[in-house]
Amino acid sequence: MDRTEENRQEYKELQRRVKREVSKAKQKAYDELYTRLDTREGEKDLYRLARQRDRDGKDVQQVRVIKDRDGRVLTSEESVQRRWKEYFEELMNEENERDKRVEGVNSVEQKVDKIRKDEVRKALKRMKSGKAVGPDDIPVEVWKCLGEAAVEFLASLFNRVLESERMPEEWRRSVLVPIFKNKGDVQSCSNYRGIKLMSHTMKVWERVVEARLRKVVEICEQQYGFMPRKSTTDAIFALRILMEKYRDGQRELHCVFVDLEKAYDRVPREELWYCMRKSGVAEKYVRVVQDMYERSRTVVRCAVGQTEEFNVEVGLHQGSALSPFLFAIVMDQLSEEVRQESPWTMMFADDIVICSENREQVEENLERWRFALERRGMKVSRSKTEYMCVNEREGSGTVRLQGEEVKKVQEFKYLGSTVQSNGECGKEVKKRVQAGWNGWRKVSGVLCDQKISARIKGKVYRTVVRAAMLYGLETVSLRKRQEAELEVAELKMLRFSLGVTRLDRIRNEYIRGTAHVGRLGDKVREARLRWFGHVQRRENYADQEVYYVPQLFGSLGVKERNLEGQMVVDFAKRMDMGVVNTYFQKREEHRVTYKSGGRRTQVDYILCRRGNLKEISDCKVVVGESVARQHRMVVCRRTLMVCKTKRSKIEKKTKWWKLKKEECCEEFRQKLRQALGGQVLLPDDWETTAEVIRETGRKVLGVSSGRRKEDKETWWWNEEVQDSIQRKRLAKKKWDMDRTEKNRQEYKELQRRVKREVSKAKQKAYDELYTRLDTREGEKDLYRLARQRDRDGKDVQQVRVIKDRDGRVLTSEESVQRRWKEYFEDLMNEENEREKRVEGVNSVEQKVDKIRKDEVRKALKRMKSGKAVGPDDIPVEVWKCLGEAAVEFLASLFNRVLESERMPEEWRRSVLVPIFKNKGDVQSCSNYRGIKLMSHTMKLCE
Repeated sequence: MDRTEENRQEYKELQRRVKREVSKAKQKAYDELYTRLDTREGEKDLYRLARQRDRDGKDVQQVRVIKDRDGRVLTSEESVQRRWKEYFEELMNEENERDKRVEGVNSVEQKVDKIRKDEVRKALKRMKSGKAVGPDDIPVEVWKCLGEAAVEFLASLFNRVLESERMPEEWRRSVLVPIFKNKGDVQSCSNYRGIKLMSHTMKVWERVVEARLRKVVEICEQQYGFMPRKSTTDAIFALRILMEKYRDGQRELHCVFVDLEKAYDRVPREELWYCMRKSGVAEKYVRVVQDMYERSRTVVRCAVGQTEEFNVEVGLHQGSALSPFLFAIVMDQLSEEVRQESPWTMMFADDIVICSENREQVEENLERWRFALERRGMKVSRSKTEYMCVNEREGSGTVRLQGEEVKKVQEFKYLGSTVQSNGECGKEVKKRVQAGWNGWRKVSGVLCDQKISARIKGKVYRTVVRAAMLYGLETVSLRKRQEAELEVAELKMLRFSLGVTRLDRIRNEYIRGTAHVGRLGDKVREARLRWFGHVQRRENYADQEVYYVPQLFGSLGVKERNLEGQMVVDFAKRMDMGVVNTYFQKREEHRVTYKSGGRRTQVDYILCRRGNLKEISDCKVVVGESVARQHRMVVCRRTLMVCKTKRSKIEKKTKWWKLKKEECCEEFRQKLRQALGGQVLLPDDWETTAEVIRETGRKVLGVSSGRRKEDKETWWWNEEVQDSIQRKRLAKKKWDMDRTEKNRQEYKELQRRVKREVSKAKQKAYDELYTRLDTREGEKDLYRLARQRDRDGKDVQQVRVIKDRDGRVLTSEESVQRRWKEYFEDLMNEENEREKRVEGVNSVEQKVDKIRKDEVRKALKRMKSGKAVGPDDIPVEVWKCLGEAAVEFLASLFNRVLESERMPEEWRRSVLVPIFKNKGDVQSCSNYRGIKLMSHTMKLCE
């Protein structure tokens, strides 16, 4: 309005001030953000921040335009909404052709129990928090927050629904969100998967119903999807080990990977009710599930808003808690007549693998599967069903499905893990590296932020990136080159995250240590051992024989066994024995006697108790010493366990280190004043004062247990762990007295439980330790931990035997003590030859000043805390704790010593500790340096 220079200057000044204030406010907000992210409470915000930064880094976050049936781009909001509604309405209401069932099935009319509170609690516990809510806008967090009141309300509500077989109308509505599949045209509706957002309360109800159905319905062992104690790893491992056995035997294995078109969306509702009744589900539950699908309506939530509501008449609800188990029931009944035993047929939900030893048989089985599924409304996808042959011979051909050739591949991505026809795993390693980089890019907004600590970056890396890289690798036999390929990719990611390049010349160990990330190869082995434990704990499934291969025989494969071989295997399983490899010293022409048909598979082993496997090493056959036609003498090295020697107790010591705490120091001062009759110290009587100080310290601060550190209980043990260990020991005694299978199983179960509880307690204790070390108060503990781990890394921390003058080893405690005394007594009392002085020297007789308080203060200040005490057991921490009273007492004491020229007799004693020089023979006394532990009060006087 008034463009004068004065108004301009005022505006510019205010503009600069606003920029400064905005900058300060922004900096303060970011400081608070990074401070919160570095705490345990801020970890969830960390992942939320990573997702937000990943979205902000994309050019287009939401697609607001879409193509119609003819490929024309729709831009108006109304047309886009109509297209989304049209697509999903057709998808969810289209049913494949099928034969109508003529035969019926008897319904199971029986009384069902009321919903109990414990069922509701379990269902609530299984529900994850932080998920998108349905149209009713009531998240599961509401019920978790209300606690027992919510459990009572939900139990009453579910019982009314169960009794009336009618759920609230609000639960029938849902919101469908299209999720891009990350492949194909982003503007094509067919490249989106619809996920329904349903009422969380209805999902709790579904979980209650699902838990009851699982108790009634028994799903076939070939189904791995959404089954208890089964996962994708089980199916991947079973397929890999089957392929490996056929590859080692040089026999063909034919595999067909069957894919179903729109499996969940094409399940006919009538087939679902039929399969439930045939599986023995009570008619009450059938009607309850029918009510869940009756009059179900949904809307599509897209980038331009919500569409109009439409009905869903076909298929299962995507996003429902009950749908996976209902689909498993349908597949179980439809495949009842065509499936074979595992691992020849394996199913993971709608992913089906059919295996056979010849091509004609697998083609016949595929046709039977197609007929069984398509006559009931499920359709096999011709374009996505693929065929693979292991150890393929020339001209083996391909498989046909209704006259059409099935696509033949050399590799297939099965449940996220790539399997190759040649049995190699190079492609899978590359896929894992690629998956790791994809995960790294998603969280790079956090990993590349230099203001976030390396510890937090390491945690994000372990939970997001490394989890993607390790998926399925426990089932893969990695070569060193492939393991190195994974570790190289990992170190590149870590260096990018920490802002370090190879030009900085920083070692990989330092990079891993800074981010608290272990070697990836070690983590793969840990995952493999964890998987091995899971395999050993498995119950009797049909594919159990597949798992005995690595369990009993290690990494070497096992071919078909004759009767005698099977008897050996059964004996080893029953007696908990293992097979140990032998290492032959034979010429090349004798290979046929210990190798299988010119192959690299070894055929000779020794049988050994599993508990002694770690004691056997370097096992060889003695050539020429033939015991029988098929047996030779075997020699091996066995490591014997050495009994521990009886150790003498350590002298109990006062816990003077507690004086670092202010409350302990104050209590010590008060108790000492009371013991001395109101005075702080007695300046004229050192012996009495010293004894009172020691006695007060023992009463106030306590004393040590008198045991060595290695004899003490493990520091992270708690009462639960100790109780479990006691029960395990009792079970072991019971099994030793009565070696029945029941007692053995009881002992093994308790043994596994102890391992789990020990692992949890140990992890909790280490988390608390590292949290404390990350604070200012825990810095001293950090250096103490470093010294302790350095000592733990040494093979021998203390030498308990020593050599005498003639080099003989002394083992008894008395002889070792005599040798140490003899050596240091000679060393400290032996004088070299010298000439005696003839001339004298005049002494300086003069008056000396008394010891002043400031001199004592300076001496106290120069004394370091935490040092080993002398025989008087009074550390310098006592005098520092007593403050000015100690200064006055010590000044008076030192003046009496100066005047009388006699120090207390207690100060004349010392303790000598031999310290190894780190060179020469560790059992020779001459390679030790003696360090004296003297009275700290005497050191102050000095």
